[in-house]
Amino acid sequence: MIASDLSFQVLMYDRVKFAKINPRIKVSYIACDATNLAFKDNSIDMVCTFVGYLNMGKLMEKGIIEAARVLKPTCSLINSVMYMNEDPAGYQELKKIFEENDMAAMAQYILRDRLFEIHQKNFKEVSDQITYEGIGEAFEGDLLPYAGEWFADAIITAEK
Repeated sequence: MIASDLSFQVLMYDRVKFAKINPRIKVSYIACDATNLAFKDNSIDMVCTFVGYLNMGKLMEKGIIEAARVLKPTCSLINSVMYMNEDPAGYQELKKIFEENDMAAMAQYILRDRLFEIHQKNFKEVSDQITYEGIGEAFEGDLLPYAGEWFADAIITAEK
């Protein structure tokens, strides 16, 4: 098992936390850029991320392309994502906030159709499973989900 992140602090926290949960499992922790992984083509059995690509902003698509490169044939990317609907006023306001902060790509990365399109460019089979859906509540400082509007957390499985 290999855990990677761009941040040494995140990896340090993860290492301590995981060692407490299951000290018998060996994990290698590697600080690296998900758009330029230090692994050979077709060498990894599974790539799994928990909202990691969303945190990459406009580099999300490059990260997904890189996951496809390192995965062995018939192996999968498991990608935790968030969906919102494009039509409501809240999404439009959120899109404007992203654009004003040089993060315009982020708005498209929470739309199911756009996420599927990105995954389908690089993988043979793409499916998803909604794990939670609800109506966003207003919490100070939160951008996602937008208060009063539908959102869902989902897992996209993309098989090479």
